[in-house]
Amino acid sequence: MNSRLTELVNQIRIRRILFQLRTGRYNRPIGIGIGLASALLLFVSGYLLGSPFAEAISSVIPVQFLQRDLTVLWGVHATIISLSLVGLSFAWNSVRDLPTRDAIIAEIAYRLRSIETITFLLAANLLIGGGVLLTTSDTVTPAIGVSVGILLIGSIVVAVRRFWIVFDLLIHNTLDEKVFDFADDALSGRSQGTESDYDEYLGHFFDGCHVEVDRDRPEQLHEQFRGVEELLDKLLATDSSVKKDSQIWAYVFEKYDAIYRRCVTKGNPPLEREVIKSLSGVHLKIHRQGETDLSLRSLECFSTLFERGYTIETEGGSNEYLLGRFENAQREVLSEFDRVNDQELLSDTFELVDGMLDTHTMLWRTAVENEAVGALDYLRHMLDDVYQFRRYEHSPPPDVRDRRDISNESVAAQKQDQADIYRESVRHLRYAAYAWALNLYEEGDSSEDFINHVFSKYVEQEFGSVTELSGVYFSMREATEPLNYWEHWNIDREMEQNYGMAMTGVAVHTWLLRFYCAAVIWLVNDDEKIANLREQTPANSPLTEHEQVQPDVDRIIDQIETYREEYPLKNLLDGKAPIVDRCDAIIDYFEDVKSVLDEQEQARIREMPISDEYVSGYAENINSQLKSANFWTAIETVGDVTQVDSLEEDPNVTFSGVASAPRKLFVDDGMETMFQSHHRDLIDRYRSLVLEELNIIEREVDSATDIPDALAELVSDKEVALIVCEHRDVGRILQDDERSGRSSNNVPNSYFSFLNVPVLRDVTTEFAAFVLLDENFEYIEECEDVSVSVDVTAGESVDNWNIEEFTDDQDIRDHAQIELSYNAYIEGSGQNGVIFRISE
Repeated sequence: MNSRLTELVNQIRIRRILFQLRTGRYNRPIGIGIGLASALLLFVSGYLLGSPFAEAISSVIPVQFLQRDLTVLWGVHATIISLSLVGLSFAWNSVRDLPTRDAIIAEIAYRLRSIETITFLLAANLLIGGGVLLTTSDTVTPAIGVSVGILLIGSIVVAVRRFWIVFDLLIHNTLDEKVFDFADDALSGRSQGTESDYDEYLGHFFDGCHVEVDRDRPEQLHEQFRGVEELLDKLLATDSSVKKDSQIWAYVFEKYDAIYRRCVTKGNPPLEREVIKSLSGVHLKIHRQGETDLSLRSLECFSTLFERGYTIETEGGSNEYLLGRFENAQREVLSEFDRVNDQELLSDTFELVDGMLDTHTMLWRTAVENEAVGALDYLRHMLDDVYQFRRYEHSPPPDVRDRRDISNESVAAQKQDQADIYRESVRHLRYAAYAWALNLYEEGDSSEDFINHVFSKYVEQEFGSVTELSGVYFSMREATEPLNYWEHWNIDREMEQNYGMAMTGVAVHTWLLRFYCAAVIWLVNDDEKIANLREQTPANSPLTEHEQVQPDVDRIIDQIETYREEYPLKNLLDGKAPIVDRCDAIIDYFEDVKSVLDEQEQARIREMPISDEYVSGYAENINSQLKSANFWTAIETVGDVTQVDSLEEDPNVTFSGVASAPRKLFVDDGMETMFQSHHRDLIDRYRSLVLEELNIIEREVDSATDIPDALAELVSDKEVALIVCEHRDVGRILQDDERSGRSSNNVPNSYFSFLNVPVLRDVTTEFAAFVLLDENFEYIEECEDVSVSVDVTAGESVDNWNIEEFTDDQDIRDHAQIELSYNAYIEGSGQNGVIFRISE
C-alpha cells in the first residue's frame, strides 16, 4: 500500500515537473541552467556526430570549411542573435502592454521562456567562439564544423519560434485562447498556484466587458460575456475546490452588477440586455448542474440588477426584459418542483422555491417603491395561478390520504404540503406589497395616482371582501421564516433614513395593520356592503380560526377609530358611503367578533387541564419574592437557614392558605403567563410568624427621627449583627444620618451601614427597624423544590367550594383553587434581636 502511494506521488511529481518545463513555469536560475544545458547539448551532439556526418556527405557534396569561414560564421551568428534579442525585446514589451490582467501577462511571460532563450543564444555564441579558438589550422575539423552548424541552426530556430509565438499573440489576437488554456491548466491541477487566481481569468473578460460598454458595442460585449460564460462552464464542470468558493461567485455577481450599472448609466438598452442575457445563461448553467446554493445567489442577482435599474434610471431601463428572463428562471425552478420524485432531492428543491419567492419579495418591493405599474403587472402575472401550488395538485387532503392509505411522509404528500405553504406565501407577498405602498404614501414617499391604482386595481381584485382580507392578515401574524420578510423591509427603511440605529414596531401591529384597516374601509364602499357587513354572523369570521387574537382586534378597532377622523385615502373615495358610516359598521362588526372570540377562548380554557409547569412557575414566583425580601436575607445571613426535605421536629413556624384565581393563569393556552402579584400579605405573615418564634424585645419610639439615636444606644450596648429598617421614611432618615457610611461587607442588598453595622431596607409595615443581635439561632426550613409549596386544583374538582360565592353569570370552571403551605422550625438560645415600632 505504501509503495503504491509512493509511486503515485512520484508520478504526480514527474507530471508537474514536465508541465513546468513545457510551460516555462520555473524560477530564473533553472531557466538559465536550461538555456546553458541546451546549448552544450547541441554542441556536444554535433562534436560527436561531426566525423560520421562529414564522411556520409563527402561522397555526395565535397565540403571544405576553413577557419576564416568559421570566423565569419561567428560574426553572422552574433549579428543574428543581436537583432533577434532586440526584436524580441520590443515584442516582449508589446506583450506587457496587452489589455489584460497583470497575472495573465506574468503567465504569458512564463510561457515565452525569455530567460532560457537569451541564455541559449549567448551560450551558443560563446561555444561558436570557442570553436574558433580551438581551430589551430586553416581547415576546420568536421566535429567543430558540425557543432557550430547545429548551434547556428538551433539559434535561428529558437529565435524564429519565439518571434512566431509573440507575433501570433499580437497580430492574430489569440490572447483569449491563451486565457482559456491557462484556466484549463489551473482547474486540471497542472498549474501550481493558479487555481486560487481563477478570478483573474474571469477578470480578463469582465474588463473587456467594461471596455465594450464604454465603446457602446453590444455585439462585442456579447462576445466578452461568452468568454465569461465559457470559463464558468469550465469551472462548473470540474470538481475543483474553486467551484465551491463563495468569494469567486461573489466576485462574478458583483461584476455583473457593476457592468449593468455602467450600462444603465449610459442609457443603452441593447447593452443592458446583453448583461441580462448573460446572467440568465449563467443561472441556467448553474441550475442544470444542480448547485443549489449558487442558484440561489444567481436568482438574487436578478433582483439586484432590477433595483439597480430604478436606482439610476427612473424609467427602469430594461427591467421588464429582465423580468422576462427571470420568468424563465422561475419556470425552470417550478418545473423541477413539479417533477421531483426523489426523497433526497426534496430539500434542495424546496430551498430553490424558497429562494425564488425570496427574490420575488425584493422585486415586488423595488417595483412598489418606484411606482413601476408595468413591472407590478408583470410580477402579478408571474404568480397568477401557479399550477404547481394549486390545492391537491400533487396529493389529496390529509383525510383523503388516510382513507386511501397514502403516507403523509410520501414525496407527493410533502410536495403538496409545501405547495400549500407557497400558495399562502404568494397571498402574503401581494398583501405586504400593497401595504408597503400605503405605508410609503402615508409617509409622503408615494404619489396619489399610484396608491389609487393599487387600491382600485389590485386590492379590489385580489382582496374583494373583508373576509378574504381578514384571512390573509391574521395568517400573516403566524408566519415564520422565510415568509416574514416584511419585518426586514421596515427596519431596512428606518436604518436608511436614520443612518444608524433605528427602532420600529412589529409590522403586523403597525403598517400591515394600517393597511388592513384602510383596505376594509375602502372595500365597504356603499350602503349595501355596509348592510351586508352588519348582517354577517360574527361566528363565521375567519378570525375565529385563530387563537389569542383579541389584542389584535382591539388594535383594529383603535385604528378604525383613528381613520374615522383622518382617513389617508379620503380624497380617493367615490363618495357612495360616508367614512363615518363605514367605520361605525366595521367597529360594530369587530366588537361582535371579539365577543365571539372571548366566548371561544373561555370555552377552550374550561376544557384545558391545569398545567404542572405553570403551577411550578407560580410557586417559583412566590418563593422568589419571599427570598428577595430583605427580612429573609437578614434571617438567612445571621441564622444560616438550613433546608431539609422533611422536618424531624414539629414545625413551629407554619402557615397555609386557600385562595382562588382565574383558571387561565394555570393552563397552557399558548400565551406566556406572567405572575406579577407581589404576595405582600403572605410575606408580612411570614415576618410575623418568624418574629414570634425568635426571642425578640420590643421598643417604641415617638417618631422615625428617633430611630438613629435609639439604634446608636443599642449598638453601643450590644453585639449587633445586622439592622433591617422600613425602606421609606426610616431608611431615608437613617441613610442621611452623619453616623452612616458606605457598607464594606458582603451582605447582599446592603448599600450602607450605620455605625459600621450593615443596614438592609425592607418593604414592610411590620416594624420601623429590626435589629438582629450576634446570637445564633436554629432555623430549619422544610423544602422540596420550593419552600412555600403550591397546589392548584381546577374549579370543577374542588369539593368544598361554596358555589354561592359565584354569581349566576360565572362558571366554576373559570376558576382554580390555590393552596399554599410553609413549614419551618425555629429556636433561639438567647435574645435574638430588638424591634422598634413607632407609637401611634
